[in-house]
Amino acid sequence: MIKFPSNPGEVFKKWRTEFGVGLATASFLASFFLPAFGTTGDSFSGFECAKCCFLVASEWKRESLYFGGFDVFNLAFPVIAWAVLFRPRHRLLIRGAAIVSVAYVASWQVLYVVSSFRNAAPEESWLLVGYYVWLASFALLAVSAMTTREPGS
Repeated sequence: MIKFPSNPGEVFKKWRTEFGVGLATASFLASFFLPAFGTTGDSFSGFECAKCCFLVASEWKRESLYFGGFDVFNLAFPVIAWAVLFRPRHRLLIRGAAIVSVAYVASWQVLYVVSSFRNAAPEESWLLVGYYVWLASFALLAVSAMTTREPGS
C-alpha cells in the first residue's frame, strides 16, 4: 500500500532545497573547469584563479586577506551545503554564512566594475563565464539556505 505524506507541500519544499543544493554544488564544481578570468591572449580556469588567490594570500601583503577570503569561501562552500541539508536547526547561522559568502564573491565583480570606471583595471582583462557560474553557485546555495525551514515549523 502506498503511503502518501500528510503534507505534500513539505515534501516539495524539502525536494526544492535538495535540488537547489545539488544544482549549486554541480555549478560550483563546474566553475573550476571553466575559464574565469581572461587577459590578452590568455585565460585562467577557476582552479588557476584559486591557486593565484592562495599564492597572493601566502605573501602577506595588504591584499592578501582579500584574496585569501576567496579560498576560505571555496572551502566553506561544501560545509554550508552540508549544513543546509543536514543541520536545519542552525538555519540562522547557515543563512548568515550563505549571504556573507555571496556578498564576498560578488565583491570581485563590484571592485572590477569600479576599477574599470576609474581606469585602474587593466584594459585588456575581463571576467569570463567561470566566474559568473561560480557566483551563481553561491547565490543558489544562499537561496536554498533561505528556503530551509526548521523541522516542525
